[in-house]
Amino acid sequence: MKLISLELTNFKNIKHFVLDAEGEDKNIYGKNGVGKTTLADAYYWLLTDKSSLDKKLDDDIKIADKLTGNPIKDGGVEHTVSGVLELDNGKQVTLSKIYKEKWTKQNGKADKEFSGHVTNYLIDGVNRSKKEYTQYIPDNICSIDVLKMVSSTIFFNSMAWKKQREILLDVCGDISDTDVIAADERLSMLPEILSGKSVNDFIDITKSRKKKINSELDKIPVRIDETTKQLDELGQMPTREILENELKDLRQQQDRARGQITSIQNGSVLKKVANRIEQINNKIAELKSRDKLVNETKLMEINREIYSKRNTLDNIASNIQNYKDVIAKNEATKQENTDKLSRLRKEYTVIFKSVFDEKQAVCPTCGQVLPQEKIDEAIKKFNTNRANSLKEINQSGKKLAIENKEIDNQNTELAKRIDVYKQEQEKSIFEIKQLEAQVEVLKNQSDTSSGYVDSEEYKNLRSELTGLNKDLNDIQSGNISKISSLNSTVTQLDLDINNRMEKLALIAQADKFKNRIEELKAQHKKLGAEFELLEQHLNLVQLFITNKVQMLTDKINSKFDIARFKLFEQQINGGVNECCEAITANGAPYNSAMSNGERVKISLDICATLARHYGVNLPIFVDNAESVTGMQEIEAQKILLIVSHHDELTVKEPMQKRKIA
Repeated sequence: MKLISLELTNFKNIKHFVLDAEGEDKNIYGKNGVGKTTLADAYYWLLTDKSSLDKKLDDDIKIADKLTGNPIKDGGVEHTVSGVLELDNGKQVTLSKIYKEKWTKQNGKADKEFSGHVTNYLIDGVNRSKKEYTQYIPDNICSIDVLKMVSSTIFFNSMAWKKQREILLDVCGDISDTDVIAADERLSMLPEILSGKSVNDFIDITKSRKKKINSELDKIPVRIDETTKQLDELGQMPTREILENELKDLRQQQDRARGQITSIQNGSVLKKVANRIEQINNKIAELKSRDKLVNETKLMEINREIYSKRNTLDNIASNIQNYKDVIAKNEATKQENTDKLSRLRKEYTVIFKSVFDEKQAVCPTCGQVLPQEKIDEAIKKFNTNRANSLKEINQSGKKLAIENKEIDNQNTELAKRIDVYKQEQEKSIFEIKQLEAQVEVLKNQSDTSSGYVDSEEYKNLRSELTGLNKDLNDIQSGNISKISSLNSTVTQLDLDINNRMEKLALIAQADKFKNRIEELKAQHKKLGAEFELLEQHLNLVQLFITNKVQMLTDKINSKFDIARFKLFEQQINGGVNECCEAITANGAPYNSAMSNGERVKISLDICATLARHYGVNLPIFVDNAESVTGMQEIEAQKILLIVSHHDELTVKEPMQKRKIA
């Protein structure tokens, strides 16, 4: 597509200007602020409804107030852009857009009022709807997005990096992991090694595992040394077999001594006395338990009664609060009614004092006095309306007074109920305090209870127990000496048995130390082998990353003459993250290190490549073209906007054509 001409009228700061491009490259010169960028804005607004920076333009089309910056109302002046385009099929079409204020005359008002803006759309001079006009562009030129990418030196590089990358891969084709692996036989085992994980995840997992293994490898020799020292500290000991035989013999001796003690203690008379003492002690314990149970039962009954009365208290408090809420609500309603009565009295006084307006006896059209029958009819109607209004006010007042009286009666009744509930409340509180005092008395009795001691049954049991204890002491006194000797023997045998068991435990501990040393050595060997394998895997993954980055970068960059793209960012862990940013051949990034001239040349290269891919050729406006040296030739029509000393927009042929001419 070629731009034949572009005409601007009252567009931004340009009163009228015609660019006769005739489908050829043109250089447009002028000082800053004379309208070079306005030409580009007009062209893109005509085709995309946005500015050359892809921003909404409507608020900037009209002249702005120098103080406020807001557009100045101009009474409906037409702001027009009209462009003649030559399509790829050789047909010329004229597209026009007219932006103007909308002024509307409201009913009952003499002057028109500003009510917004309206845009008219024309194709070859024929008015079209916005939908028809907007659809004409993709139907006859290309989609709006493609138009922006192919004809704007800033649009592609201002897109989100993911979208840029998506478009580049669409243009050039992606490099799959399979392609990378197939290109280098050293990578044949990589899919099996990754096991479905992403490369970056695999690197993170593997490095984390290496770090853990390295830490373990550092600790294992220390653990082996510590365990060896512990084993040496145990010293020389008898064999397990000798110790186990000695332990068996000592336990047999101890069992014989204990059997002798039991035989002495279990004599028939001694056993009979001991059994009777146990029976009496059990019976005394039963008497004590029975006495305590009686007190606990009484406590449970009193606590249940306290719980019931507290529930009653809660209900009373709830009822009192509910009645108070109703009284408060009634008082508010009564106050509202009193205010209404006051207003009604004032309204009644005004209507009561009102008289017939004599002006109603005169015809409003001709100014003559109405016939007497008409006047009488008007007076009658006035008096009727006045009487009806007074009657309605009187009825409303009576209704409100009755309602206030009913409220007073209801509040009086509710106050009486509250007084009754308060009396019940005080009574319940008093009864609860009495019950709580009973609880404390019963608790003290339960803690110090000894009522059963005064019973005849307890006294008899206690007397019998005293006699039996005396008999038991007499029987046992003769056996104390022999039992004491045997107990000393049992104690000594306990010490000997513990000694042998401690030595057996040390032998078991030594066996564990030896086994642990062997386990640590095996673990050290296994972890060392795993560490070496992980190193190999990481080297393989790094080779894959290097190959993929190089293959994809080379494939995409091969489609461009001077533009290059940074498609991956190296991560600290050795992996890469996807990105997309245009760079120079020296690696200068578009967004941070390129000069304006480099950005323009890179952008023109991108536009040209995308134009070939999408099969379109569109005019390109190049702003700040004075910053570019050695601008490359492209197939598209170029309109260069160049800052110069010219006070007005000046159109010239490119320098090359002027030299040829």
